[in-house]
Amino acid sequence: MIYDLASQVWEINEIESRQDGALILKNPLQNEYPLKSMVVPLKKVEYKFYPAQRVLKRKADKWNFKPLLKEVSDFYVTYFPDANSVLYRIEVNKKEHIRGYIFLLNLV
Repeated sequence: MIYDLASQVWEINEIESRQDGALILKNPLQNEYPLKSMVVPLKKVEYKFYPAQRVLKRKADKWNFKPLLKEVSDFYVTYFPDANSVLYRIEVNKKEHIRGYIFLLNLV
């Protein structure tokens, strides 16, 4: 993500490569940015529940899904945009429940 806090301009782009200390972006920039604009690296993280295998798997960026938790009997996630939060519930061995909220801070 690239942003200029002063002018409240931002966009998300992908880094294609690096060359002589410069970042080569996958797509052209849609906005003008001053020299001291911030570049914040973001990871794309995905979670996938495989009920037949009873496994919760995690994938970061372009890597493959890897086991995160075994013996999972249920997995549930809900996003609440008004509160910028995510509720998750994991059931293990059809008896143990793990619940919690993830509060998404510093959203541009």
